[in-house]
Amino acid sequence: MSQYLINSVEKHETYLVTDLAQVLSKFYIKNNSWQEFTADSTRWRLFVLQAINKGSLQPPINRKNKGPFDTRFGAMAEKPNGMPMPPPQNNGPLPPLRMLQKTFISSRISLFDSNKNKLIEAEGANDIFHWQPIEVNGKEVGWLGLAKAEMAEKQDNLFLSQLFKQTMTLTIIGIVFSGVVSFCLARHFTGPIRSLTQGAINLSNRQFDTKISISSNDELADLAHYFNDIGTRLSSFETTQKQWLQDIAHELRTPLTVIRGEIEAMVDGVTEANEKNLSLLKNDVLRLNHLINDLHELSVTDNLLLARDLEQIDLKQVCDCAAYRFKAKLFKNNIILNLNIQNCTIHGDASRLMQVIDNLLENCVKYTENSGCVWIACYIENNKAIVSIEDSGPGVDNKNIDKLFDRLYRIDNHRNRTSGGAGLGLAICKNIVVAHHGDIQALPSDKGGLKVLLSFPINSGGD
Repeated sequence: MSQYLINSVEKHETYLVTDLAQVLSKFYIKNNSWQEFTADSTRWRLFVLQAINKGSLQPPINRKNKGPFDTRFGAMAEKPNGMPMPPPQNNGPLPPLRMLQKTFISSRISLFDSNKNKLIEAEGANDIFHWQPIEVNGKEVGWLGLAKAEMAEKQDNLFLSQLFKQTMTLTIIGIVFSGVVSFCLARHFTGPIRSLTQGAINLSNRQFDTKISISSNDELADLAHYFNDIGTRLSSFETTQKQWLQDIAHELRTPLTVIRGEIEAMVDGVTEANEKNLSLLKNDVLRLNHLINDLHELSVTDNLLLARDLEQIDLKQVCDCAAYRFKAKLFKNNIILNLNIQNCTIHGDASRLMQVIDNLLENCVKYTENSGCVWIACYIENNKAIVSIEDSGPGVDNKNIDKLFDRLYRIDNHRNRTSGGAGLGLAICKNIVVAHHGDIQALPSDKGGLKVLLSFPINSGGD
């Protein structure tokens, strides 16, 4: 119970005791004493109990004056033995006495004489909190004493005890539930994190085949997916690097073996160190030097970052300049050069773009048959600057076209070490074009040979 409820009940009980004192004053007027109650305390209890339970207080009618009488509480007749009859039933509402009945107010009312001497003692009479005088003609003829509701206090303590137990029970349940949920969440997060940590350790040990499997749909699963993708890419890079090193070793070993054999033959006297043999040896050294220069150029253009101060470049001027320089070489091989060049302006590095065009035209000189043709075109299409270089053949098989830009790749019947290079030129061209945010691709030409298309975004560069 709250203190407010206890105060309300006690206040209501004092009103009830006040009304009971008025009824008892009338009882005293008729009987001039409390002898009937002191002689039989049970009669006192029943009188008070009946009045409280029925919700109205009225005095018993004197045995000698039988008959009903009216009070403000209603009519009450007397039984033959002098006990009050219950009031007649009515349809009106009764006072709210249910709480008072539960606290046993009838057992807490004591009767005292005018000097507050006990006549009828109630339970807890030593803890009386309200004294109510019984007056007749302004003179005190007795007192009513109302003891505190010990039962209400006990109920209050019992309620608080039960509330405490329930609160503690719910608290323990909440702690256990929180612990279980926290443990599950910890397993949910720490398990994948441990897997990612172990995977990172494996990658640092170059175990690129490490895969992490996380069966969830959250950010950790996305992280595991990207982690596995990194492992796959690193594995691919490692394979490419190994192949790259093997190819470089092979490309260097071949000319060095030839040079070494020729020198040993001269030292052993098998061949003479004359001008012809020394000239052949010089050509082998030049090819080796060219290969080393290509490797260096490839390493420079790999992941190339162009300068910030790029310039406006007219691709028409670049193509015209390259065509002019290669015109003599093409004429020497009876190759006809056809130009269809329009003005196309982009941002870029002129020297690097010139290097691309020169490399492509050099391939045309090497691989186009005599009396063939080479076509150079420059135009704008779909907001891109396009440079097209194609020849009359011989062409390249479709299965080999996609490999032309791979490092150290050569087609046996066209790109041999006598007429061709080391297979690095197109790879260098690709690096330069990509650095300009462009694209390069090789296609079969409808003129019988190979067609290389370069595309660059207009008014943009490698910044």
